[in-house]
Amino acid sequence: MSTTHAPSTTAPESTSICPHLEEDTKDHAELIAELCDLPDQATVVTMGGGAEILAALLLSHPTCKGVHLEFDEEIADAWALLTACGVAERCELQTARMYAAPPTAHLYIVADVSQSDHCTSGDVIDFVDTVSAVMPKGSWLVILDTMRDDPAPGRPASCDCEELCFCLVSRPHPPTQPGQEWSLAEYLHVLSPLGLRINSVRHPSPSYVLLALDSTEEPAGFSTPTPITRTRLYPNTPRDERPVGTVSPDK
Repeated sequence: MSTTHAPSTTAPESTSICPHLEEDTKDHAELIAELCDLPDQATVVTMGGGAEILAALLLSHPTCKGVHLEFDEEIADAWALLTACGVAERCELQTARMYAAPPTAHLYIVADVSQSDHCTSGDVIDFVDTVSAVMPKGSWLVILDTMRDDPAPGRPASCDCEELCFCLVSRPHPPTQPGQEWSLAEYLHVLSPLGLRINSVRHPSPSYVLLALDSTEEPAGFSTPTPITRTRLYPNTPRDERPVGTVSPDK
């Protein structure tokens, strides 16, 4: 099971000192932190291409900690990035491709799914489905991705909402293969059953869309037996704590 790491006591650092992060990544992290009012000692959980965003957030919030869910093919690179940025001591790496309960957190981020060759729509659906069952009231789910234009609606809009809502979209199914851009409507199709509130849609840079949702209710829990807890990959789980059959990630 995951362990809790003590918050760092080092002075706040600027993301500008980390050459491994692009300027857009730093700007996106700053926008997310402001939008979600990221508190001290908060936990941030990221999935997809979110290791860079997590590193940027932790550099600018030195009392926060992070959990990054990564696919097997990218585990070593993700941990190397977090280490190079100096935030690995406040992070854990857990496997992404499994139906498992995520840690309780103030902020969940799904980033750059369309840029991943390994993340499928099923992986995203499994993640957001389990997130919605454990999200505390007042916590956030943020989607940050390049998004293709929405497909034409299959029928006229049938609501009187003045702002973006779940009922205004035709709810197409997202692409099933990895490496394909989703549209905003396709994301809303996946997110609509979760009972979250659409808080904001931003365009932080020409190629990105940020969709932010917050939880106004206490978590509903799981209607079926609670999924298993994800296995910690980095820092390495002590050998006597590993489930039978677990292989160290550096093997």
